[in-house]
Amino acid sequence: QTNQSLREPPMNGPGTEEPGPPSNNALHGIAEIDRLTGNEERIREAFSQDGAVILRGFVSQDLIENFVAAAKLLMLDRLSALEAGVSGADNALDGLFRRLHDIDADHDMDLIRALKNSPAFYAFLGDEALVAASRACLCSGSLVAIHDIAQVRIDPPFSDLRNFAWHQDYPYNVSGLNAVTAWLPMTDIADDMGPLAVLPGSHRAIQPVIIEQSRHSRNEGTGHTVYQLRIDEAEAECTAVSITGMKAGDALLFHGLLVHRSGTNTGGRARWVINPRFGDASEAAFVERGWQTVTDRAPLLFGKIHPDFAVPATDN
Repeated sequence: QTNQSLREPPMNGPGTEEPGPPSNNALHGIAEIDRLTGNEERIREAFSQDGAVILRGFVSQDLIENFVAAAKLLMLDRLSALEAGVSGADNALDGLFRRLHDIDADHDMDLIRALKNSPAFYAFLGDEALVAASRACLCSGSLVAIHDIAQVRIDPPFSDLRNFAWHQDYPYNVSGLNAVTAWLPMTDIADDMGPLAVLPGSHRAIQPVIIEQSRHSRNEGTGHTVYQLRIDEAEAECTAVSITGMKAGDALLFHGLLVHRSGTNTGGRARWVINPRFGDASEAAFVERGWQTVTDRAPLLFGKIHPDFAVPATDN
């Protein structure tokens, strides 16, 4: 079923100059744009065509530095409470995280939850530039950002615990059929650190899923295993492109229906990424249900709204 709710970007009016085409990275083919101002139309076109667009050097370094500082303070406080000494060499972001992770990997989720509740994280949800870019992508002036479905991700090397297989974000958040996820690295992502893989142009339809309801957990960070996309994974891997070369300050904006998956981090550092999400608050079906989205109180909303696309595991 093709998504009919997406709005087409406005055409150029008479007498206006045609914007130059977005630059494409030869490694992945997703459009790259180097600034927001004056490029709103190019952003709309790229997002409409591929379901994704990259904005280079887009995120404020102040926001990133504040987030990193908040993360370090939280880890120092936790390590102090655990009476775990920290040497000067370990006082950097990844050194602190390795120290905490090596004591007990369960501390990872404690840190993630604390960061999601920090002012440093909320600052991204209210960032004017990110909101403006999201409005350009969705062709909408009215947005909602739901805290429950925004994420902080810290993926240690050689750990697939919180990695997503091929999926669409929509079943996990149901923040409208016209929605955008921002993938914002807080540190540079080397190619061996598990870059995101996407299927360009796969954002025009809801894909059916198998529901493993028994896997839902509020506290273990494994809720991503609830929905299994019914897709030919071998074919997907043949047509997938990896989003490489992402640095702190870059932003990948992709549609809530874009099919994508996590990459395995085989590097020497943890992958620090945050994922603010915005939905088009003026989308008719979203408005009619009172902007209800997935929250801790309604974790399986997708199956209720789209029963034809949700198959219980016991029926297979």
